[in-house]
Amino acid sequence: MLKKKLAALALSALLLSACSGKDPGPLEGTWKTSIGTTIQFSPGETNADGIVSKVSYKVSGNEVTVVHTAGPTKGNTARFTIVDADTAKTDYMTMHRLK
Repeated sequence: MLKKKLAALALSALLLSACSGKDPGPLEGTWKTSIGTTIQFSPGETNADGIVSKVSYKVSGNEVTVVHTAGPTKGNTARFTIVDADTAKTDYMTMHRLK
């Protein structure tokens, strides 16, 4: 019984770790926000109007959490809800993918 619980716990940890890291998942690419900023999401970083920030991503269902990992914005977090392939939202803005 204990072995089954430990195996289930190990599998859960593996699945969770596979969902976070440098891969921006469905956010990968360049987006234009409703406030006029252009943001590029790429593995391990974002570029917002020329300001590059090191980040990590956590993808869970239709949500992507972006956590700044270095510099003056270290620790800042933004959560994006993917509406469709070309639209994402936060509490304060909407973004549309640039083609």
